[in-house]
Amino acid sequence: MADAINPTRLELTKLKNQLSVSLRGHHLLKDKLDEMIKEFFIVINNYKDLRNLVEDKFFKIMESYNRCLVAHFDRELVERFGKEEELEVTVLNKSVMNTIVPKISFDLSKLSFLYSILDTSSSLDIVINDLKDLFIEIIHLAELEKTCYILAREIERTRRRVNAIEHIMIPEIEKNIKIIRFKLDENERSNQIRLMKSKDILLKKESNK
Repeated sequence: MADAINPTRLELTKLKNQLSVSLRGHHLLKDKLDEMIKEFFIVINNYKDLRNLVEDKFFKIMESYNRCLVAHFDRELVERFGKEEELEVTVLNKSVMNTIVPKISFDLSKLSFLYSILDTSSSLDIVINDLKDLFIEIIHLAELEKTCYILAREIERTRRRVNAIEHIMIPEIEKNIKIIRFKLDENERSNQIRLMKSKDILLKKESNK
């Protein structure tokens, strides 16, 4: 790139402007990267806490379900809940540090479990209610997991841009500025030498008259 540089003051001014923009862009991207990393750790910590909570609740629900089997055969429970239920889930978007992540919306009231409370045990009611609560948390867990993935990918992309500006673009511009300054100084010295020689020639001519 240095061989193609036009060593003029106009080009020098252009490169100085590019350097100023690059430094400002690097500063903004670095700040964005730092904030994204902070936000990422907040999200991933929330994800870990919720995952532990979901796992604990799941095992408790399984314990409650096993108590149901004392009063109901497994086949009987399958027959009672053999009808498939569909839940409409809407995936919206929200912005986290100018990064689009999913926001899952649903109406759990439309999800119904039809069974007779007269010929079922109370432990089954506990299982059903706990399952509904667990379902909400599982959906939120999936939302956080996807958010972590998207933020991690965006952090890596931003880090590559920061490194490219810091280690490639800025040093290259600074190198070219030095080259142009050196050539301009060299041209200035050459002009001074030519002027001095011309002045000496003129003085000699005047003295020989």
